[in-house]
Amino acid sequence: MSNFISKEDYKYQIRTTRLDQILEAADEDEDLILNSAETEAVGMIEKHLATRYDMGIELGKTGNARNKVLLRWAKVLVIYYIYERIPDEFVPERVVKNYDEVMSQLEKIEDGDASIPGLTPISVADPNDEGETKPYTRRRWGSQLKRANDGASPNYLEK
Repeated sequence: MSNFISKEDYKYQIRTTRLDQILEAADEDEDLILNSAETEAVGMIEKHLATRYDMGIELGKTGNARNKVLLRWAKVLVIYYIYERIPDEFVPERVVKNYDEVMSQLEKIEDGDASIPGLTPISVADPNDEGETKPYTRRRWGSQLKRANDGASPNYLEK
């Protein structure tokens, strides 16, 4: 199991007996299947959020310190990946719907159209301030200095 999700966390979204049935249907190690699905889910989340949030900090949290939205999304993805192991006609529609909703939200966040409150933003060093860091954002506030071709601009070079 990953440190971010415990088997107890799944109880809210899938009955433990159903999860066990899906895992037992395979001729493979159940913990290995669950670990692989969790690794894929966390990888998918990191792929979409790592440009905006410090995922090392967020995925290292345990217990009540974990972000509830991030935890739910990870569980939805794991459950979807586990259901990929059984025939399509046995997959509940809500599993596919939840997966589609999570992927849509992850794409919106990656594009800068949404955010997750409470996650640690990536900080980048501001080259104008000595040692000070600011949250990374795709949006730039302010404007460039006005340019002039009369030699008064600091960007104007006489040749």
